[in-house]
Formats: sequence, structure tokens, C-alpha cells
Amino acid sequence: GKSLTLKMLTGLIDPTEGRVLYAGVDVTGGNLEFRRRFGYVPEEPHLYPFLSGREYLDLVSGLRDLPTTMMRTRIDSLLERFGLEEAAEQSINTYSKGMKQKVLLIAALLHDPELLILDEPESGLDVGPILLLRHLVRVLAERGRAGGCALRDEGTRRVQPADCRAAEEECFGRIGAGAEDCKMRA
Repeated sequence: GKSLTLKMLTGLIDPTEGRVLYAGVDVTGGNLEFRRRFGYVPEEPHLYPFLSGREYLDLVSGLRDLPTTMMRTRIDSLLERFGLEEAAEQSINTYSKGMKQKVLLIAALLHDPELLILDEPESGLDVGPILLLRHLVRVLAERGRAGGCALRDEGTRRVQPADCRAAEEECFGRIGAGAEDCKMRA
């Protein structure tokens, strides 16, 4: 249910009934403007195994049409913060699950999203990167960015209530059942 719910929120799949609203706008079906506003980390890391971590992040940056010079600096900074700078040029197919998860997290954070949608973001991560992720989400939230939700293995429990202030708790039950609208507030 929870991964399916997040896929509906991101527009990867349509709900069988109801709509997904964000800031009062119907984003059901993957509204392109809405997609530009969020960062998403799926439960399973599906990455291009023939690319290096840096090449993958450059690809994501290009697909999001982000300024190249600024993104080089941001990618380098995030690779360093997540401890991937030494592995950045290695092929992703040599990465552990935790390393792949870090690449997905960096990709979700690249464009300074106003909303983060994270499905089991701590899966495969050691304690250090987990604490870093929680810290980064708190900092983004304090800056008025990256409200959102992060779900963990224990079910639809949020990582930390303060970090997930934009998601209405009851939203998950309703949209999972596909019966009613899900209203997300910024």
C-alpha cells in the first residue's frame, strides 16, 4: 500500500478513484509543473548500471534543465556529504544498496525541491547517512523547502513528524483505499 500510495502522489500511476491535490491543484496523472517541484526516492533503486554515480547525477541534472556550472558544484558537495566522492566515477553496478540509495537521495535533493517524497529512504543506509538525511530534511524544512513525507519499513509511519509536516496523516489511508481525495498542503 505505501509504495503504491507514493507512486500515486508522484504521478507514476493514477489512483483508481479520487484525485491527488497539491496546494489546491489537481496533480493526478503527473502534472509536469508539479513534477518539477518535488524530489522522489523510490523504494527500489532503479539506476542505469552502466553509468557512474556522477554521470547519473549529471543526467538527472540535465533532464531537470538545471544550470550546469551550479550543478557541478552542488553534485560535488552532495557526493562529499554522503561519502560518495571517491566512488563517484565508478560504475553504479559496483555500488552497494546503500551507495545506490545515496545516489537516489542526492538526485532527489539536486534541485532544492519544495516537496520530498521518500519511500523507505533509510533502507540500506548506515547510521551516519541516516542522520545526515534527517539533518538535511530539517534544514530544508526550516528554509521553507522540502515539506513532504518519508515512509519507513514499519509501515506508514513518518521518519520524524517535524520533517513531514506537509503530509496529512489521514491522507495515506484514504488514497491507499483509492476512495477519496488526498490534499497535500505546502
